[in-house]
Amino acid sequence: MEFRILGPLEAREGDHAVPLGGPRQRAFLAVLLLHPNEVVSRDQLIDAVWGDRPPLSSAEIVRGYVSRLRRALEPSVGRGSSYRILQTHPTGYLLEVLPDTLDLDRFEVMRRHARAASADGDPRAAARLLREGLALWRGPPLVDFAYEPFAQSEIARLEELRVVTLEERIEAELTQVDLGDLVGELESLVHRYPLRERLRAQLMLALYRSGRQAEALEAYRRARVTLVEELGIEPGPELRELEAAILRHDSALARAPALRGSTEARAHTRKTVTVLACALAVTGGESRPLDPEAQQRLRREWLDGAGQAIRRHGGTFEALVGDTAFAVFGIPRLHEDDALRAIRAATELRQVAPPAGELAAGIGIASGEVIAGVDTGDPFVTGDVVGAATHLAGVARIGELILDDATRRLAGSAARVELLAPQTPKGHEEPMTAWLLTEFLDDHSTLPRREKAPLVGRDRELTQLRDALRVVRQRRQAALVTVTGEAGIGKSRLVHELAAAVGAEGTVVVGRCLPYGDGITFWPLREILAAAAGEASLERTLELLAGEDDAQTVAAAVCGALGVGPNPTAPEETFWAFRRLFEALAKERPFVAIFEDIHWAEHTLLDLVEHLCDSLRDRPVLLVCLARPELFEDRPTWGDGNDSARIQLEPLTGNDFEVLVAALAGETVPDRETRARIAERADGNPLFVEQILAMLAEERRRDLERLVPPTIQALLAARLDRLGPGERAVVECAAVVGREFSEHEAVELLPVEARPNAGRFLDALVRKQLVERSPAAAVTHVARFRHVLIRTSRTARFRRSFAPTCTSSSGSASPRTLRAQPTKSSVITSSRRCVIARSSDRLEITSGNCHGRRLVASAGRAGGRSRPVTRRRR
Repeated sequence: MEFRILGPLEAREGDHAVPLGGPRQRAFLAVLLLHPNEVVSRDQLIDAVWGDRPPLSSAEIVRGYVSRLRRALEPSVGRGSSYRILQTHPTGYLLEVLPDTLDLDRFEVMRRHARAASADGDPRAAARLLREGLALWRGPPLVDFAYEPFAQSEIARLEELRVVTLEERIEAELTQVDLGDLVGELESLVHRYPLRERLRAQLMLALYRSGRQAEALEAYRRARVTLVEELGIEPGPELRELEAAILRHDSALARAPALRGSTEARAHTRKTVTVLACALAVTGGESRPLDPEAQQRLRREWLDGAGQAIRRHGGTFEALVGDTAFAVFGIPRLHEDDALRAIRAATELRQVAPPAGELAAGIGIASGEVIAGVDTGDPFVTGDVVGAATHLAGVARIGELILDDATRRLAGSAARVELLAPQTPKGHEEPMTAWLLTEFLDDHSTLPRREKAPLVGRDRELTQLRDALRVVRQRRQAALVTVTGEAGIGKSRLVHELAAAVGAEGTVVVGRCLPYGDGITFWPLREILAAAAGEASLERTLELLAGEDDAQTVAAAVCGALGVGPNPTAPEETFWAFRRLFEALAKERPFVAIFEDIHWAEHTLLDLVEHLCDSLRDRPVLLVCLARPELFEDRPTWGDGNDSARIQLEPLTGNDFEVLVAALAGETVPDRETRARIAERADGNPLFVEQILAMLAEERRRDLERLVPPTIQALLAARLDRLGPGERAVVECAAVVGREFSEHEAVELLPVEARPNAGRFLDALVRKQLVERSPAAAVTHVARFRHVLIRTSRTARFRRSFAPTCTSSSGSASPRTLRAQPTKSSVITSSRRCVIARSSDRLEITSGNCHGRRLVASAGRAGGRSRPVTRRRR
């Protein structure tokens, strides 16, 4: 059953329209569709259908609507059987809308995929997806109810969403060569929406890129006249800056270059992902074998539930291939906890199977590198990891979940496992290690908290936190301190020491922000309430507020906002209620609230924390927020208030590093050479030191050039995956030169058309704390990666991307071929071979890689400079 609201209301079964009855019955269905898969109360439905004057028999009429709609939507359901789509609940009705059956849902999915394609540097794919999404609109949304009060706010929201999507599609198409048609469309849209400045700016840019500078400036003049006459305001800064850029022929107005060199490169990208495979078997339970129609129904029901579970945890769900269903975590965007997300989803999948044992499933999860296709016409992912997950699912018994070794390492302490016999998937020469999941600790993260690890080299920062608490106690006024630093640098360990120092003199509570999930906006406050009251419940909150005049009102509002009260809280009451709660908590002694991982927080929570800092008076409250640098990418002004401070945790150096290694290694302190190499790899990050030492002990090896704990790899990969295509290109080219690189050398490796913007991309990398410039950068133009592992991961990607140009289809290549092939590469052209030659000692050339050695020699000759290549044995 398919539902449509992007236009006239429709329900369709295949090619046939379902009769939905009269206007009020259709309005009843429309209200349910605006709240899909939610229980809508009878009172809300009656108010929507009849307004302030419902008939006396409205409840009976509603039951009639339900009965008729059920027969229309599910005509095959016999008397006495239960209806699935329109369900009755004690307080109202629920309309079950399966994934991809509501046109609005499909539209929003295409819009998300388009944004991912745009972030990945493929505006053509983004424009195509947005066009397909906009094609779902059959006219004004809910046009049947244009004058009904219940639909007004939703119609306005959907109309705005459509226009914003139009603007996004035009933004993507502005990178194309032929802009003639786009100019005409923009002129029509500007006439229809004269006050939308983004459309005005897009028209100016399209005219300028079409060589019509004078008309672009005239378009600005008309925009200014309209805004001044209609609203009495001048154009915004974006329009004014665009006019100035057109007047000075700013090179930044040129079309954004496609940073990948070919269609094939744009259509595929290499990533490390987690693949979940689920092998299904229809058993028929204790009765006779099921007929094909019943099997199809079971599979469809399972796919519906499984798809929701997969998407809820951020995975991309693929339909059945034979008897195996697949999901991929890490597409289109990588997350540091993709392995944990896959395991969480898998534990839910084991509960999806229909009753009576009719459908059974074994699940396998594997992690590794794949080639991911952006084009939906291609296979979704390609790589050995797909076969590995399929094999593990095939050997898993009913209800079992088997992990490969890479996933087990990524899951860390969250997965309790039991070693199984080695497995050899089809097409693999070497057996793989397999682990049976026996228990999953869902509250664990991939990066463990280090409360028990020694605190080294943080005396100054701990003193700053203690001083902030002292000032709060003396002034009896709230303050906000944000402790920032990369993952693993020791933020949690530092505030754990602060909590120990506070002791009985104050109250310290911790709330952790979650990276994803339902109802997570105020999750840290729910944990803070549970820590302060013993339980996040209305009863305990009332006990906590005992003696306050407005205890009942505050408790109800707080619990309603947290989802543990009887009624939801109006947005305008939420901030007031939490301020009153914090005032009560700090009434007798200082109150310290620690917000972990606030870079994951929703904007509403960030607004609330700043509100608490600004509004709490005559109460000693210290708000401590722990954040990675990403927070300031999304919220540049965070912590700029008068009562705010920021503490930056830098990497450990010198003696502090030696003390940390000695404390963590115990009796097995590595020798001096190994410690030096650990220092280079960990770069002063305490967690990286701890994990590298643990991996050294586990694997009993000293190959530190290749030894990078998978959790660290996943963390860095997810951080780099957030970059835009231009920033990513600069990182990859700079990585070829070395950890320290000349900006000129890095730019030489970029495509010619991308070089004018390289400085802007490099500035962005500096702001995001991935790259730092040397103190004399203004003269030397030298920069360096803040962490050696960022450079290492990008160099490996460059080697893999370039390897195919070094080998012919027969597996060999002549010097002539080696000299010719790089000229075809999107990465290396003749003008850049000299940079490769100067970097040859930094590229890994193994004893068996004769093609690579000849390539470097060939590049050196082209650049007029050749140097010996260091041979490194595997």
